Amino acid sequence: MSVYNVIIAKYLYALILLLGGIVIFSFVLNIRGIEVDTFRHMIRNYMKFLWLRIGKWKRINDFKSIYLTQENVIVPVSDSDRPSYTYHYYHIKLVDTVHKNEIVLAEYKNYHIAHRISQRIADATGLEFKDFLKRSIKERQ
Repeated sequence: MSVYNVIIAKYLYALILLLGGIVIFSFVLNIRGIEVDTFRHMIRNYMKFLWLRIGKWKRINDFKSIYLTQENVIVPVSDSDRPSYTYHYYHIKLVDTVHKNEIVLAEYKNYHIAHRISQRIADATGLEFKDFLKRSIKERQ
């Protein structure tokens, strides 16, 4: 539509459609991430909109623990042998239990890798590491 309006010399309509398309595309893209400012000791979850990163900064010192938790995703399938598949994801979280804040730092499919990285983060930051899955993982093996 924007190109068509340029061809017929309706530049204002072309510009409006082009800008509208860019804004709609940026909502569809929906880029999210974590940003750490080591100089100020701050962290935030952000959502990227065009070139802006939107999100509230939190002090790293406010977080008291690093948690390793599990999230299960059940996907139904149409096979008669098996009604669904369960996928296990292991989340590494920064947690502040006093203010009920948490930030998911990473997600892994392998428990042992997630555990090792959680331990490294805890050692580097001096935060307490709590593994809520250690007993249940050993029972599965």
